[in-house]
Amino acid sequence: MKLSCVINTCCLGPRAHEITGSRTPTPHAWRAFALGNFVLPYYLADANIDEIIVAGEFVEGKGYTYVPCASTHFSCIDALAQRQAGFEASTGDVIVFHHDDHMLDYLFAANLKALGVPEGIGIVLPERRRRTHEGY
Repeated sequence: MKLSCVINTCCLGPRAHEITGSRTPTPHAWRAFALGNFVLPYYLADANIDEIIVAGEFVEGKGYTYVPCASTHFSCIDALAQRQAGFEASTGDVIVFHHDDHMLDYLFAANLKALGVPEGIGIVLPERRRRTHEGY
């Protein structure tokens, strides 16, 4: 099974300093630091993730595919368009989608490959848990 991870982002878009998350007042622009310094290096080191695609407004980089997809609505509509662009660029048998401010558990990819997925399932949307805000 080939596992693709599609990360959608607007963190380097023209309005990233103005737009904040739904639960925090943190500007989306701050997510660029987390994505570039934590999420991407972590995924690039995970041998169980076969393909990493960043779709949206970011930068090209070594080890992942960047798919430009500019924000036009500055809402969840852009996130859907970015996910679609990432999906179209992916080559995995299973595709995991998540936002630029999320990170998969360190055993997620290994467990997914070891356990497999039911026949006919090709897209996985992990449950959202925010340890820093919810205390677990």
